Amino acid sequence: MSSRDQLNAEELLDSLASRVERVRLEHLADLVRQGALDRDIFEAVVQGKVYFLTDPACAELADKFAVRYKCDLEVFPTRAEFEEAVRHRLPDAVVLGACGEWESVVTLLPELLVAAFGSEPPPVVLVSESEDLRASFEVVTYPAVEVVSPQDGPEALLAALGRHLKVERTGAELRTDEAVKERIGLSKAQAIQRSLLPQELPAVPWLEVAAFYEPCQEVGGDYYDFIPQPAGGLGVVCADVSGKGVGAAMVMVMFRSLLRLAAGRGLPPEEVLRVTNKLVTRDVLRGMFVTALYLTVEPGKLAVANAGHLPPMVVRAGSRRAREVKATGLAVGLVAGERFATAVRPAAVRLGEGDLVCLYTDGVVEARSPDGEEFGTARLAEALCRGGGSAQEALDALVAALRDFTAGAPQHDDTTIVVLKATGPA
Repeated sequence: MSSRDQLNAEELLDSLASRVERVRLEHLADLVRQGALDRDIFEAVVQGKVYFLTDPACAELADKFAVRYKCDLEVFPTRAEFEEAVRHRLPDAVVLGACGEWESVVTLLPELLVAAFGSEPPPVVLVSESEDLRASFEVVTYPAVEVVSPQDGPEALLAALGRHLKVERTGAELRTDEAVKERIGLSKAQAIQRSLLPQELPAVPWLEVAAFYEPCQEVGGDYYDFIPQPAGGLGVVCADVSGKGVGAAMVMVMFRSLLRLAAGRGLPPEEVLRVTNKLVTRDVLRGMFVTALYLTVEPGKLAVANAGHLPPMVVRAGSRRAREVKATGLAVGLVAGERFATAVRPAAVRLGEGDLVCLYTDGVVEARSPDGEEFGTARLAEALCRGGGSAQEALDALVAALRDFTAGAPQHDDTTIVVLKATGPA
């Protein structure tokens, strides 16, 4: 790929990222930097059903509110959909986007009074920059109305809703019990992490795929993925984020989103990592990084790029030896610009029918026996060679060897293994 082609690819990805992901990623990055994710991102929980009739100016506020606070929030983009929902169920509170030409939504207030006839009407929060709303007939005659500006953000909306609905706050309790706080943070991180993993294995006629993932109760950070390529190949990711807790899980969310964006364009693996690093380094908290292995598989060919991760192993059909693929590079998010780009040195491997490829995280090789000895790469290679048969059988043999070795010793890290087997031409 020429330097000009590379620039065009990065410009395209920048454009896509800003259009599709930018608001969400910037918001997550801000929370990570502030430490809010590891403190109490979900400490405020709004009790009750809330309907939000949004408009273009308030759509971002609705998104940020839903991300930041746990709330049974239902968003309606049109007045017709909102009115239909109210006819079937009266919510506990209503948020009305009343910006610009949408200030006519205040006419919904009398209709809400009619819908609530015989019972208490739901409190309403009007989101508007117009001071005139505060003195309008509809507002002053409705029993419970709050007016907030969209510029005041989700915190103002939470405060307004909190004056009418119960808002549970766990922050004080968590700050007095660090053990409870840590357990809740890790539980959130594990839930986020599980949601990122593939729900099913890809079906490829010339390739068998098997995967194993076992989370650790103390640390979260592993991630693997499969990304179909435009030309018909398969992209495979195996990664591990530094640190633990919700902040680390959010870094993985950003990494996954941006890597998928790059990989889906069919760029070579080294370019995928370079573009991903360029986008990630804008947002990731300093000191956090992701080790990642990204490879593409086509009939007869494997292309590998490595960003500070453990190298994949290849076992030739009929062989009793496994060899590492020596692609090198720095972890994603560690350094920016040319330093990262020049450090990424890819590798290409010919794949014959029956050849095995294994990707794994350090939870495998650093697993310890009851005596404290590490499993190591030599035992990993031996188990792969002994496995034989299908990709699943090779994986099962490796997992069995790992379990026999650890013999019930405590697990100190997530364990992730992906095994590929070339089965012939497409």
